[in-house]
Amino acid sequence: MSIKELRNQSTAELNQALTAARQELHQLRLRSRTGAFKQAHRLRQLRKDIARSLTILKERQSTTG
Repeated sequence: MSIKELRNQSTAELNQALTAARQELHQLRLRSRTGAFKQAHRLRQLRKDIARSLTILKERQSTTG
């Protein structure tokens, strides 16, 4: 997801997306360990999406108080 798309989401939607991304990352890491994994780029993409989501949540926290 792009940063613009993430900024347009509500806090609840961001939290849901963050949870889903973390679960997917966990599943992909397990699959990569077993060798049944063909999309190595997806791991990096998910880590970046998680970082973007956390950054936006922190920004919202700091501006609200």
